[in-house]
Amino acid sequence: MSLNHTRYTYIGKKSLMNHFHRLCSSTVVASQDKILKSNKGNIKIAFEGFLYTKKKTCENHIHLELVGPNVWSKLNRDHSHLPNENLVIAEKIKCNMKQQAKINSKLPGQIFSETVINQPKEILYQLPCENSIKRTLRNQRTGNHQNDSNCDDLKTLKVEGEWALYHNENLLLHDNGTDAEERILVFGTDNELQLLVDADT
Repeated sequence: MSLNHTRYTYIGKKSLMNHFHRLCSSTVVASQDKILKSNKGNIKIAFEGFLYTKKKTCENHIHLELVGPNVWSKLNRDHSHLPNENLVIAEKIKCNMKQQAKINSKLPGQIFSETVINQPKEILYQLPCENSIKRTLRNQRTGNHQNDSNCDDLKTLKVEGEWALYHNENLLLHDNGTDAEERILVFGTDNELQLLVDADT
């Protein structure tokens, strides 16, 4: 099976889904930086300058489709365009920015500027425009927190997951729980606690 010479790759019915997941972790795409996520949450595979997405699973095969401009090639035909490693790198950058939007409180514009500032122009040419990326980052954050505004009572508030973290560091130092008569939440980082210890009183 050669991913780099076909638009579509069909994988036999036997152990269908297991085979696809093995493909994602095989030597062909061994490193995690070659397995990306699309905006719809689908797996995207970067391989030799091309991007492939899993389009659908049918009874007898898994359908992988090449991602790229002016794609017309069909099964067992060569690509209609040259590999583009810069496009693959740009896709990884977009995925990284979307992940940042989910786990920290930085503004989309800040995430964008900090990410692209040291990127060469060849990579920047492959990225969508700034406004498009910032809109995507806002959507990531909105979709990630769409139910967070439902809580209007401190007694029922649940602080967990990313809400208990700051830059992947534990932020919630103490929570006496939703059953407590008076809810007490203490936020801080280990570094801030050390500053308090070292401070003159």
